Amino acid sequence: MSGGLQRGSVPTTAVPLTQIFVRLDAIAIRWGLDGDERSALLDGMVPSAVDAVQAYDAAAAERRARLLVELDTVAAAVLIDGCRIRDWLRRPNTALGGSAPLNVIANSPDWMLWLIHSLRVAM
Repeated sequence: MSGGLQRGSVPTTAVPLTQIFVRLDAIAIRWGLDGDERSALLDGMVPSAVDAVQAYDAAAAERRARLLVELDTVAAAVLIDGCRIRDWLRRPNTALGGSAPLNVIANSPDWMLWLIHSLRVAM
């Protein structure tokens, strides 16, 4: 895949995790995520609750968080505004077997990588 992403990898930029969580808050607003959607995207992790983080696989949660930030960056470059991003995330997509992007990225980080790559191709 282009842009330094390979299957199972995370974006190569070393952004501190605290900044990733700040960006996730902005993404949740821009994407119009409710609490359940946000938790599903982070595999049930609630980033504002320190105790909850300890109950989950921290490495997997960090990987998902970093991929979400990367996906948001690419989606914003292609789709431009928050309304279009929110609509795209929830609209069934034939390339995803009729599922909405929000549903597939909640299921697997590999789908996040695939969408990041696909959106980059559209840039």
